[in-house]
Amino acid sequence: MTNGKTRTVFVIWLAVCMMTAVGLTGIQSSVHAGAWETVLNGTEFNSASAFSNAYNNGTYTLGAHCNDTEIDYSQSYQAYVDSNGDGVLNMLLSPVSGQGNNTCGQPIKFWSAVVFGKSQITVNSTYPNWTISGQMNMSGVAWPAFWLTGVNTWPPEIDLADKTEALYNWYNGSWDTNDVAMNPTPGTWHTYSLALNQVDSTNVQLVYSYDGVQKSNQTEPGFLNNPMWMIFDYVTTYDNGPVSSLLVKNVVVKRYNAGGGTDTSYVTGQTLPASRNDWTGWVGCKFTVGANPITVTSLGRWVASQNAGHTHSMCISKVSDGLHVADAIVSTTGQPAGQYTYASLSSGVTLNANTAYYLLSYETAGNGDYWYGGGTTPVTLSTTGVASVNSGAYYDTAYHTQFSANQSFGPSSFKYH
Repeated sequence: MTNGKTRTVFVIWLAVCMMTAVGLTGIQSSVHAGAWETVLNGTEFNSASAFSNAYNNGTYTLGAHCNDTEIDYSQSYQAYVDSNGDGVLNMLLSPVSGQGNNTCGQPIKFWSAVVFGKSQITVNSTYPNWTISGQMNMSGVAWPAFWLTGVNTWPPEIDLADKTEALYNWYNGSWDTNDVAMNPTPGTWHTYSLALNQVDSTNVQLVYSYDGVQKSNQTEPGFLNNPMWMIFDYVTTYDNGPVSSLLVKNVVVKRYNAGGGTDTSYVTGQTLPASRNDWTGWVGCKFTVGANPITVTSLGRWVASQNAGHTHSMCISKVSDGLHVADAIVSTTGQPAGQYTYASLSSGVTLNANTAYYLLSYETAGNGDYWYGGGTTPVTLSTTGVASVNSGAYYDTAYHTQFSANQSFGPSSFKYH
């Protein structure tokens, strides 16, 4: 883009803790600014000691399912870690006799395996996002289950795998069922996964996957601020058996800790050329996110010393289709010069890994708010490294790029976690 032309630039170099030829600004705080934490890393079945630190063998009474002729869970001490250290949990259904009757008055014929994770899973404002996954290998006719249930009350319940097909949950006293016929082949490993994401002050999104393919996406009340246990169990119906074992491995639980920190400013420094306000349109830069996704929480524009105090539309758009993924209105009114002023997004927007975007600020010729970059004199940026600035960018009736790496118009910035 050259001086005097009417094009629009997507300002992608994002800034907050900026050190430039004009001045120095510090990192600004916001509610979110944590990181992903690993609760279980998948190695807890490598040894008996690691297992006992992370899990409990437990007892669980199935209850009186007399019409279904299902036995009670009575003992679960047959769940054990293989002695060869291959990271596999073996959950054994063991035939027994002389153990009395279950609650239906039927003789107990099996001990069933039940394992509880010791860490509670709670979706709340501190931990708004969780991912849970594990692999199971089942043989014979039985009832395996990989599920979550309330620590203090029931419901809630979330079933990643129940028998051989259901992905469903219980909330507010009613079932929300989305059955998926998984039909796992006995003797083969299959992966069951769940993502839990806080949506608002009431609802949680539940995303279920089987062997890496998403099968169900539900948004439900009843799970927020409600601690849950993660459970694996393996039971047989009253007349089925003997059944061998359920094998479990690679159980990984992660959570996003969003509480108490500060968001990070993408741009850490900038060198500014001469200012200008002679062009109407969008200006900014093109950038590409690195190997990990980032969640953007606010957009910011640099305040020049000549700025008279106006509002500016800002956005982040995806290069592949040009569609906006984040929008904000930023005002320079009353803001000190030589730093960025920010506007928070209504909710965090996740930018995908290895994906290119534009960051844009809308400027109006002659309105008193100045910005930088044009001709052969770009703004030069320094950034945190979570994304790479590819070039300057602007938009008139189409997107255009100008300059090279770490160069931009604007400048603009964003905060992320």
